[in-house]
Amino acid sequence: MTEEFIIERKGSVLRPRRKSVLEESITEIKSTEQRFSLNVFIVIMLILVTMGCLRFMLNIF
Repeated sequence: MTEEFIIERKGSVLRPRRKSVLEESITEIKSTEQRFSLNVFIVIMLILVTMGCLRFMLNIF
């Protein structure tokens, strides 16, 4: 697991602090959500393409 740091502004000094557990879980949930929606999109596109190909082939024969 990679250590992630957030740059926190304290006055004029920038210093990194460790991400809290909540922030880590939130970013993890967001990334899995994006991955899931991308997978759904890819599956739908594949289905549409295969349906189009089948229609095309059935029209030829």
